[in-house]
Formats: sequence, structure tokens, C-alpha cells
Amino acid sequence: MSLALLFLATVASAASVGTVTELDGNLLVSRPNGSVKVLGVGSAIEEGDILTSRKQTYVTLTLADDSTVTLGPDTNLKIERYAFYKHTPDHDGAVLALANGRVRITAGLLGTRAEDTFKLVTPTASLDVKGASVVVEYVAPDQAPLTGRNTAPRDLREGAMIAVGYTPGAEPGLVRTSSSSNVLRLALTAPIPGAKAPGLYVQVLDGLVFMSNPGGSQTFSAGQFGYTASFVQPPVVLPANPGMQFTPPPAFSQAASGTQAGAKAAQVDCEVR
Repeated sequence: MSLALLFLATVASAASVGTVTELDGNLLVSRPNGSVKVLGVGSAIEEGDILTSRKQTYVTLTLADDSTVTLGPDTNLKIERYAFYKHTPDHDGAVLALANGRVRITAGLLGTRAEDTFKLVTPTASLDVKGASVVVEYVAPDQAPLTGRNTAPRDLREGAMIAVGYTPGAEPGLVRTSSSSNVLRLALTAPIPGAKAPGLYVQVLDGLVFMSNPGGSQTFSAGQFGYTASFVQPPVVLPANPGMQFTPPPAFSQAASGTQAGAKAAQVDCEVR
């Protein structure tokens, strides 16, 4: 490959796919080249970026097709793939990966095109966000707050992985460790206010959202809440809000003339060394 072609390939690989348009708090980005930066309003978002919001942080990304993605506090989101060609849509597509936390997505032009053009993947299921507006929250097993007393055998290995499998409102049963020979019995003493079982939660604000995993699939419409506990359990419709909350600062939803919400944030990227 000539130096000229190599330069063009490098530029293309680092092309911006969107911009930080609203920010209240602190946002970090980890890039494929190993760099870590603090982003501000106006910062470019690139394919391959891993975005991490800090506590009490809300940030909105506006992508090239006018889709918006708002991250809530303590959220980790990766831009796995993003391609938008206004006049040649055959190769369009967006794949975002939510490792933990909460996001609100409103699909733009990509959501008006073919099936599976805008997808969000999580550890338990993938979602087709075609033409929809949706709030998604993933609670990892090690993040679910529980109270109780541990009556397990004393020989449990420190750091053993624990998989909790129960649905909202159901009585918890046995909680098994990664070793089939050890069983951890957990006696709950009292619920923690606002606590949710591990798994993937969905609130559809507008349009239709299709959720699927190896256990099954389910379509959710505006006003519905959905849930799946694990990668092998089918998604289900919940009868009521399971406790999902997504409340960005009021300025995020206001049409500011000539100013961006969160303008107090840094306007240039700052590399973390």
C-alpha cells in the first residue's frame, strides 16, 4: 500500500460518526489506539470508541444520521459499528454495545431504512431500534443490590462468580456459584428501595422495538416495558414500570437558541495520561 493510500485509510478509520452535543458531568472515551480522553461539548465521536459516563453524568451524542443517544450515569457504551451513506443506503448500519448502565436512543434516518439497521447489543439480548425511541437499562449480576445473610459453606472460593436468576416480583431461590459443588443460600431480609433484579430492561417511548436472544424474541410497542433476565431466557412484557428512571437535566429537552446544554463543560478533548 502506498503512503498516500495508507494515509487515506488512516483518516477514514478515524472519521467522526457523531458529536457530543449535550453534557452535564464527566465523560471519558477509550479509543482503539489505547488513548483515553475527557470529552466536552463539540467533541467528535468515532467508530470503536468506548464511552464511559461518571456518576451523576448525562451526555447526548448526535450521530451523522440525526439519531440521538443519551447516556445516563455510570454507563459504558461502545460504538461497535457505524456507517451512514445518505445516497447509498445499502451499506448503512449502526451497532452500539451497552455493557452496563442506561441509555435513551431515538433513531434518526437509519431507523427509517431496512430491518436491523440500528441495533443495540447487551450481554443478555439484542434490540432492533428501527424507527423507535427507547430507554434501555442493563443491570449486571454483580451490580444488583441485595440484602440478607450468607449461610453458604465457609469454603466458597473468594471471588467466585455468582449468577442470580429471578424475575421481578418473584421469590428468589437458590443462588449458585460458578462451582457446581457449592451452593449459596441467600435469605433476603428486606428489599432495597429501587433495587432491580439483574437483566435487561426496556421502556418504549415511541415506535416498536424488537428484542431477541437465544431464549426467544418479543416485540414491544409504545408505552410497554420489557425484561429478560439472562441470555437464555425469553424477553417478556412487564405489567408496569419496574422502577426504571431516566431524568436528564431539564435543559437537555429544551431548544436552546445558539447555546448547548452543559456548555460549562470543556470544549476541547483532554488526554488522560
